[in-house]
Amino acid sequence: MRQLRLTFQGVLGYPIGQRRRLPRGIKTCGERMLSGYFWVVVGFVIVAVTKYLTSIRLRSLAEKMQRERNDASELRSLLIQAEEKENALLSEADTLQNKMTALKNVVGNIERSVQRYQRGGAAETPSEEAVQAR
Repeated sequence: MRQLRLTFQGVLGYPIGQRRRLPRGIKTCGERMLSGYFWVVVGFVIVAVTKYLTSIRLRSLAEKMQRERNDASELRSLLIQAEEKENALLSEADTLQNKMTALKNVVGNIERSVQRYQRGGAAETPSEEAVQAR
């Protein structure tokens, strides 16, 4: 019988108590943890940089939005002024149109009076009170 040695084979097939050498590409538990910590730190750095860049961009967008609001309020006040001017001009145009219509009526009445006077004489001429009443 062979000598019985305590050479219980471990999971990877190495005897217990001996320092084992892993094949290339396989890392020990400590190396894996270091690699894990590295990626966690890299992830936090990426998140922090992204958050910082986003805050800078958000700040510039907020400033731009405030400028746009100021411009919009200026344009709104300009629009209100333009509407007020338009309303004033429309009322003035209506007033002038009414005056023009009244003057046309007066001119028409005078022309008819002159024509009547030329045809038949002064008896048919309307009085000044009748012309003013119209």
